Amino acid sequence: MEPVELAVRITGLAGLFSTCLEIVEKVDSYRGFKRDSQSLNAQFQAHKCRFEQWGSAIGINRGTLSGAQHPALNDPQTLSTARELLSLIHKTYADADGAATQLSLPTNANLAKGEPSTANHVQHRWDAPAGSARRRIAWSLRGKVRRTAQVEEFGILVQHLHNIIPPNGPGRLHDDSIHENAWNPELRQIAAKLDEEIAAETRRDLRSWLGRHSPNDRYIESVQKRLSGTCDWILSRPAFREWLSLDLFLSSDFETRNDPYAAIQSWIAQVMTRDDGALNLVRKRWLAQNEQVATRATIIQLFQDIAQAVPSCTFILDGLDECAWMGGGQNRIDSVPGFLEAITRAVTGSTARGMVVSRNEPEIRDVIGDARTCLRLEILTEDVLSDTVQYFRSIVARKLHKKDDTTKDDIAQRMPDHSNGQFLWLKLHEDSLRSWKNKKQLEDAIDKTPPGLEHAYERNWSRISRPPEWERTRAFLLLRWAAFALRPLAAAEITEAVLVNDVDDEYPSAELPDRVDDEYTDSEILYPC
Repeated sequence: MEPVELAVRITGLAGLFSTCLEIVEKVDSYRGFKRDSQSLNAQFQAHKCRFEQWGSAIGINRGTLSGAQHPALNDPQTLSTARELLSLIHKTYADADGAATQLSLPTNANLAKGEPSTANHVQHRWDAPAGSARRRIAWSLRGKVRRTAQVEEFGILVQHLHNIIPPNGPGRLHDDSIHENAWNPELRQIAAKLDEEIAAETRRDLRSWLGRHSPNDRYIESVQKRLSGTCDWILSRPAFREWLSLDLFLSSDFETRNDPYAAIQSWIAQVMTRDDGALNLVRKRWLAQNEQVATRATIIQLFQDIAQAVPSCTFILDGLDECAWMGGGQNRIDSVPGFLEAITRAVTGSTARGMVVSRNEPEIRDVIGDARTCLRLEILTEDVLSDTVQYFRSIVARKLHKKDDTTKDDIAQRMPDHSNGQFLWLKLHEDSLRSWKNKKQLEDAIDKTPPGLEHAYERNWSRISRPPEWERTRAFLLLRWAAFALRPLAAAEITEAVLVNDVDDEYPSAELPDRVDDEYTDSEILYPC
């Protein structure tokens, strides 16, 4: 390189340094660091101080070179590399910050001529990877994440300036550290880390805007409660396999049970965690709206957009018949049929599929049956008979562990015959199994249990609202014997005494429990009183 050309390039480097220092100082002046960012502010000030010291040490003073310039600047490769690093420092704050001022940077040609140019014309051989990384960072950076990006990248670039032109040394003119590969991996690593932080922060904001929380804890709890080996038969059913896809999960808690649109909110939140296209759709809608929480109309429109844009989604809705809206709502949209119609309209013309698991309620069946393409899989009692037997065996093994195997087998087979294939029915009647009861008492309790969930719910509500007649009668008998006995009675004595009545001619010995132990004493003597 000719001496005159080299001198011009060195002069251009001084101008570029001054431009970078100006924009860094401008950032420092208008950006206020909050108290929780004191550590980040300290890092920024340290990097800025080193940057200023580097400029002074190589002979740059107020945009011009002094007579005693650093000897490393006489090497064209070192000079070119320093210019590239300064260009990146400028872009770190000019691009990511979106600063109002448009400061000019010299290009390769302008540097040779000693002329300024605009920042938009800066070109260097690493512009594609570094620029694209910064553009990914800049699209959504804000707050502390944004400042962290700039400070970390600023520090790396300042360090590399010190590496190629040490303020107190001759400079490593042909060291590998001046090669582009020395800092590009570090910049990409920062970009990748920030991409993850930005995506996580954006998803948190979007979930909050959608208005619901993740049901992952309930899902894990449900998986742990599942009895291994039950209900595997459905996985091989042709009707099931036709629409089988990735599983998404929603658990309706007490708050959301009265609003089936919570299912749509959950679907949107889960799909956007797996698909960037869905994430961008939700983000654009979020930015365009002013409401703190998405409205129902927005939720429905978002669901329709995602169903049309994301291919082959399968949306599963379980237990719709348990929704508090069933049978209520004066407006069509505030009813389960209106909700199902909204879903049907949203997925029409898309590759999305839906699955509704419910009891055979007319208002649900009528809407689903009107769909043009509807596969109906009716679960019959014989389909789940072996599963209900296995499930109830697990209950019997836990509740009647003191009984012999023959008694447990007979009871385990008897109860599912009354359940009509309903697991919930078995669960609701679990409390009727008590180990102190003899076999006849257990069989009588099962035979007197009415079938159907309606009766099961009614029975549970009655138990909560008031004790049943037999329990009140037993409580009066226990209190009467305890109050009027000539001496305190043992548990076995009062157990025999309360069976004495004016109706039976003979003592009802068949009503005696198999054993009077702590469990019997707690549940049948102390608890009723």
